[in-house]
Amino acid sequence: MKKMILIIFLLFPMLIFSQKEDYVWIMGYGDGTDSLFTTFTIDFNFDPPQLERRFQDYSIGFTSTTICDSSGQLILYSNGVDLKNGLNEVVINGEEFQSSASYSLGFPVNQAGLILPIPNDSTYVFLLGDAFFFNDANTGTLTLGTNPLTYSIVGELEDGNQGEVFFKKEILLGDTLEQGQLTATKHSNGRDWWILGKKVDSNEFFKVLLSNSGIGDIEFFTVGDSTISGLGQSAFSPNGKWYAKNSFYGSFNGTVNNGFNEVSLYQFDRCGGILTNHVHEILPVTAFRSGIAFSPNSELLYASTHDTIFQYDLTSNNILASRQVVAVYDGFIEEYNGIELFIRFNKMQLAPNGRIYISTPPNSRYLHVINQPNELGVACNVLQHELELPAFNNRSLPNLPFFRLHAEIGSPCDTLRPLAQFSHLPDALEVAFQDESQRTPTEWLWTFGDGGSSIEQHPVYIYNTSGMYEVCLVVSNEAGSDTTCQEVEVILDGVEDLSLAQQIKISPNPTSGHLALELPDGRSEDWEMVFYDALGRVWLREELPRGVNNVNVLLQ
Repeated sequence: MKKMILIIFLLFPMLIFSQKEDYVWIMGYGDGTDSLFTTFTIDFNFDPPQLERRFQDYSIGFTSTTICDSSGQLILYSNGVDLKNGLNEVVINGEEFQSSASYSLGFPVNQAGLILPIPNDSTYVFLLGDAFFFNDANTGTLTLGTNPLTYSIVGELEDGNQGEVFFKKEILLGDTLEQGQLTATKHSNGRDWWILGKKVDSNEFFKVLLSNSGIGDIEFFTVGDSTISGLGQSAFSPNGKWYAKNSFYGSFNGTVNNGFNEVSLYQFDRCGGILTNHVHEILPVTAFRSGIAFSPNSELLYASTHDTIFQYDLTSNNILASRQVVAVYDGFIEEYNGIELFIRFNKMQLAPNGRIYISTPPNSRYLHVINQPNELGVACNVLQHELELPAFNNRSLPNLPFFRLHAEIGSPCDTLRPLAQFSHLPDALEVAFQDESQRTPTEWLWTFGDGGSSIEQHPVYIYNTSGMYEVCLVVSNEAGSDTTCQEVEVILDGVEDLSLAQQIKISPNPTSGHLALELPDGRSEDWEMVFYDALGRVWLREELPRGVNNVNVLLQ
């Protein structure tokens, strides 16, 4: 019997990507001369997260947004006044988005800024709202709003460059919107971004799509009941199917009175960018704080007031009735220079490590943590004042979307996620696999059914024994992943000793056309060599004796 040698010379580049755009948070405030009054980072590239001071004269407050590159290196952040790069330099033309004289501690509007990557580009869009407020002379009600909503384009950040703002504070929308509460989620294609906001004191929302063509047209739609705008936070669930808001509003008369926290919940269509099925309720507390966040599995919703954290079960037939208290402020006080700081609850943010972090209403050196946010009830394990910070934090958490959301499988808008398929060449012990996936995958993972694996695009795999093996290929790109599996039969085909095949020596490899092929002794028959091209077609077949053979493999 003859041993079939399968040789394919293919060199394909492979791009491996990750999605760590939210892995570094920057917070803190001060002039950088005091170790407790400076900026610092929380770096989720480490477990546990690494905290590090960054001594600089810069303050980050309610407006806080950051972005890393896909490998988790900080490249841009802003306090709503200046835009800085990962080296803490103000990017060219990146100063005075708001008046530094008026807002020396950063722009004091929660979720007023948001940085998003422009798909398939090396530039970023920086969205920022200008804020105003006024008191109704008759009722004393404080109305908060944003007008206009602006965008800026930032680029030239590669290779250690300082970065530059090319288009600054272009007006995206001139209508009066809610103050802050600006957020975004991925389109069903897994690449583009839906940016969402709401008109002040209404049930009218706007949406705009950010694609590789840039910012699209503004569209308005109405849904559900009208809600009163106020101080608050909004968020999309990690799976993009839910949108929630928690807003405080009330009458102001020197002090807060007659205030309410209202939680609103909507379902979201990632394909069309539309909200539906609005439900809302007033929380049974009076408090001048409001935060909102979803669990990593998108099945639970958390809403905070200044002294209580509530949880909703999104899998329940009656979501509002599922509300339960999972934490009450434990009375912890931080003392600094004779000042008592009551470490209550404020804004929330889901982190890359699957935990939810909660800022505190006064400046403090602590964050609360929901340690197991996928768990129902008190099992979610709210750890109050759990994370001690290296410097004081000015009540801030970064405004971040969920970057690791991929295409929605089965959606008519799932047009960019790769489709996995492959073929394999004759089923000898050495099997060549050919990736034939569609829609430009950039990452491959093969499993061969015997415990072996490969991340090559077109692997050649050697089995040790005959049999049926389930071979699976997972292909991925920026939009998502797809998997396909096939049963592959491997036949021993009379080989006396597989170790002989492993003794074959080939040089040079790769070759420009000629090979020295050394075939070992140890068997009675000559060897048969078969060459296949990348499409699986036989283009050279020769019988060769044992020993050294010179072979011309140039295509004729």
